[in-house]
Amino acid sequence: MNRSGSAVCAATGTNVSLDGPHFLVTLRKPALGLLRNYEYDELIVADGALDELDDWLEDEE
Repeated sequence: MNRSGSAVCAATGTNVSLDGPHFLVTLRKPALGLLRNYEYDELIVADGALDELDDWLEDEE
């Protein structure tokens, strides 16, 4: 990803440098009905914080 600056990690709340290793996670909310109009959201997640992301997603359900 060619971004500079920083963003807040969705899972940990820490600041993540976009110049360094990180994950860009795309979430898709299931759609109901025939048109399949999915809702998408993109999150920045710090490198090494995938376990925290799992916990964060489970808490949001």
